[in-house]
Amino acid sequence: MRYYVERIRPLFYRDGLDDGVMFPTERGGEISVRSVNDRFAHWRVLTGLPDYLCPHCLRHTYVTRLIEAGYDASFVTEQVGHSHAATTAIYTALSSDYKNSKVREFLDAAEEEALRSAFARAEAEADMDDEFDTFDTANGEGAPVTGGHRGPR
Repeated sequence: MRYYVERIRPLFYRDGLDDGVMFPTERGGEISVRSVNDRFAHWRVLTGLPDYLCPHCLRHTYVTRLIEAGYDASFVTEQVGHSHAATTAIYTALSSDYKNSKVREFLDAAEEEALRSAFARAEAEADMDDEFDTFDTANGEGAPVTGGHRGPR
């Protein structure tokens, strides 16, 4: 697109004012929807792509790739001119790889949190054991104990 915008499109306006049309014709008009569909069908056939593919599929692909790249859903919705995120969600056809990676990220984060919590509890219990071992709570004087535990806790 950058190449087209910077190098090809300006050629249409060498002899006149740029009217802002993204895809002008050589006669100064706008390219028609039919022309886009016909050209897409031509290249689809040449490349052996399935017949059900159409230019509108590119819009769905664009939305899907933005979501998979991590763009905020509200940004994507705005990009494609939808009023509601639910409409944009219909456009999204996330790949199995992407879904699996997101599930893996969630599971890894949950596992990390569970381990962090377990280690914190174990450390707190070890600290409490150290306190019980350090002081003789049986005689009430807080005197250091040199041996193991005395009686049940």
